[in-house]
Formats: sequence, C-alpha cells, structure tokens
Amino acid sequence: MAEFPTIQLRVAEAAASCDAAKKILLSDLREREATANGGQAITVQDRITSRRGQAFAVSLAIRATEALNASTGGQGLDVSHPVQRAWRDANAVGRHISMNWDTVGTIFKADKKIALEEHFAIEQTVQDSAGVVPHLYWEELKYRLLDLHERRIREMDENGVELMILSLNAPTVQAIPDEKAAYELSRRANDYLADQIAKRPDRFKGFAALPMQSPELATRELERCVTELGFVGALVNGFSQSQRDGILYYDLPQFRPFWAAVQTLDVPFYLHPRNPLPAHAPIYDGHPWLLGPTWAFGQETAVHALRLMGSGLFDDYPDLKIILGHLGEGLPYSMWRVDNRNAWVETAPNYPAKKRIADYFHANFWLTTSGNFRTQTLVDAILEIGSDRILFSADWPFENVDHAARWFDSASISDNDRIKIGRTNAARLFKFEV
Repeated sequence: MAEFPTIQLRVAEAAASCDAAKKILLSDLREREATANGGQAITVQDRITSRRGQAFAVSLAIRATEALNASTGGQGLDVSHPVQRAWRDANAVGRHISMNWDTVGTIFKADKKIALEEHFAIEQTVQDSAGVVPHLYWEELKYRLLDLHERRIREMDENGVELMILSLNAPTVQAIPDEKAAYELSRRANDYLADQIAKRPDRFKGFAALPMQSPELATRELERCVTELGFVGALVNGFSQSQRDGILYYDLPQFRPFWAAVQTLDVPFYLHPRNPLPAHAPIYDGHPWLLGPTWAFGQETAVHALRLMGSGLFDDYPDLKIILGHLGEGLPYSMWRVDNRNAWVETAPNYPAKKRIADYFHANFWLTTSGNFRTQTLVDAILEIGSDRILFSADWPFENVDHAARWFDSASISDNDRIKIGRTNAARLFKFEV
C-alpha cells in the first residue's frame, strides 16, 4: 500500500481525463464544429489529434483504476466512490471507442450523396433473397426490396442521399440455366425498373440485369437498356449458370463481343457477388456462417475480377470500366502480393495479360463502400487505388442507409475526398450533371 497516494493521484488525474473524453464523445459534434477555430472547419489532423487524446485519456483511466483496484483488492469501495465511477466511465468510453472508432468526431456531412449498389426486387425474384437474413427479419427485408418509393426515399432524405442507382437482387437472372428464361426475366425486371424510375427520375437511375448465359442476348439487352430505357450501366450477380456450358465466368473467349459492346456503349459494368455453388465449394461444408457477405461473396468476386485482369481482356478493351463493391472485395489489401509472389524467382507471370495485375486494377476498376463501413479499410483502398476511384454506396436493403451515411460522414478522410467519394466521382463516371 506504499504506492497508494501515488495511485490515488493517478486516478484523480485519470478520472478527470476520462470525464473530459466522455464529454467530447457525448457533445453535439456539429455544434463543436461551428464554434471551433473561429467557425472554420476542423482539419483532418485536428480530428486525428482529438481521437488520439480521447484514446489516451481512456487508456490512462483504465490503467489507473485497474492498478488501484488491484492494490486494494477492490474491497470496501462503494459503487459511488470516485474510483469505481472512474472505472465504469473508463470502460464505458473505451467500449464506445472500440465499437465506434469511425464515429468519434464528425466534422462534415456529405449531402447529395450518390449511392450505386442499392437493390430492388420484383415478385418473381424476391424469394431469392429469403435466406440472406434470419426468418424473423424476412418480412422486413422483403418489404424493403419491393418498395421503391416510400421507405426508400425517406431513408435517402434522412441521410443525405440524393440519387440511387438501382439493381436487381441476387442471384436471380444469373441462377437460371435456361437462356431464354433468363432473358425473359431480365427484360421483365428491366422494364419494371424503367417504369419506376420514370416516376422519380430525379432520385433514381438504373443498372441493367443481363442474361449472361448467352453473350449475344446479354449484348442485345444491354444495348436496349442503355439506348432505349436510359440505364447507366449493368450490374451482374457474379457467374452465370448455363444448361449448355455449366458455370460461366466472363473472362471466357465467348464474351469478347459482349465486352466490345460494353466499351462501345461506354457504360460501367458492376460485378456483384453471389455465393459459389455447393459442388464447387466443399471448403464451406459445415460452416454456413462463412457464406454470403461474411466471406464467400468477397472471395468469389475477387477471384472473378482477377480472372478478368489476367485474361488480357483489358489489353483488348482498355476503356472498360468495372465496379466492385465492398471496398474491392479484399483486393486492395492483397494487390502487392498478387504481383510480387516469389519475387526472387525471375519468371514471367503465367497469364495472358501483358501487364501487372495492379496496372489493370488501377486503370479499369472503381470500388464502392457498399456494406463495408470501416475507415481503416477505406484508407487502405484510397492508398491502393486512389480516392478518385472510390464511390459511396450503402447496399440497401441488406445494409442500412443510415449506418452507411453516419459512418461515411464522420470517417477520418479529408473533406475533399469525402465530396469526391460521396458524389463527384460517381457524377464523372456516369456523366451526371452536378
């Protein structure tokens, strides 16, 4: 107990620090912005310094109270004792920071955001999404998918989203092996979407659903959707199942005429995830929790994207624009390793493409924030591909618009990047007037 006075002093200081940190967290952040720096916006460095100060205050309080509790055995201290209060406050604030690392200090709200991985369903496809959420939540998800105007627009208005680019739920068309049936469903869904967009052209644009089982039919439908329906590109839900050819990935030679049409039309192609077929994914047997957005979506889509890059597709069609969701399906984190495996071995890459994989990734790909609301991952993507090629998205209705918007509006990036990612990058890519 010889150190007790010293520990008491540390606790007093820590409690004060913790109280200050708590007040920072609980204050009205927009009001702080208005009064800080003479009304000037807080800089990114200010925000980082503030966050570090909060984290230090919390860690100091936790360490001090742990030391005092250890020295006294935690005995004889009433719950109202300052030491116990500091303990509770320190742990509460610590939990807040650890769970909400990206929301500790918003300084800028990105209004008029454009979101472009936002899904809908028609009655013929809605059941494809039934297994995405537990049964208890199915009716809510079903309502969200089928609603294109009431709840959806309210969510947009409340969270600073001016425009959504809508796309059909997954896997739908891609899971229909019969080419004719896939073509008919894609036309039905695209016509329905065009009718809905016509009711609110100021709030919605459309991605075409395509029957990729037949490159010829897919080309025909894409041309119709862009030239007649006014759609701004296509979103395809991963590989397609075909009665004739089995599983189709779009690096295969028969798709070259399709890609030629995509380049001629000068519209983006969004490669969206789907789960692998059970026969092709025994590694997931007994571990269903790894399917879907947890892991399998990203892995399946990343490999598909790598196949496109390594196939020589972008040598033949260098102006193609490919979009990946979820901040790149893990590819930004892995790009160096993809190109530098066994770097001491002097051998040429064993793929048809003429350049490094990263060269195609940087030149032909854009990424969205859909369903991946984490600043560390966003910063990694910015460092790899640049903030000019990242686009805001929510992934409604599978993710919440408010979760996406609150995170994005407060993420530790520059306000210039926030404007670009939130709006102007998409406007430039899709040739929207802003």
